[in-house]
Amino acid sequence: MLSTLLSEKLLPEEKEKILSDEYDIETSKELEGGLRQMCNLSDLVEERGIEKGIERGKLEILLSQIRKKVMKGKSLARIADELEESVDVILPLYHQVLQETDREKERSL
Repeated sequence: MLSTLLSEKLLPEEKEKILSDEYDIETSKELEGGLRQMCNLSDLVEERGIEKGIERGKLEILLSQIRKKVMKGKSLARIADELEESVDVILPLYHQVLQETDREKERSL
């Protein structure tokens, strides 16, 4: 029954029919509304997951670009300028890259 309720492939009407036919659950306006709400909620959760994934990907790309520029000895201001971002946006990532670099140096000693 849970697989029916949580299925992303079934429309609310299909879920209602399966609940009625296979589980003898009478459908009501309240249940119908709940099924539609569950479908909307699962769509929202999926959208938010996608958005978080995109943001994480953008962050990883930005970190990678900063790493490359730090390795070339570029300053914070120049990195921000070349990446067309404000220093405020780049600063925490820049510090993260510097800390990673320091840890790598310590390991190699």
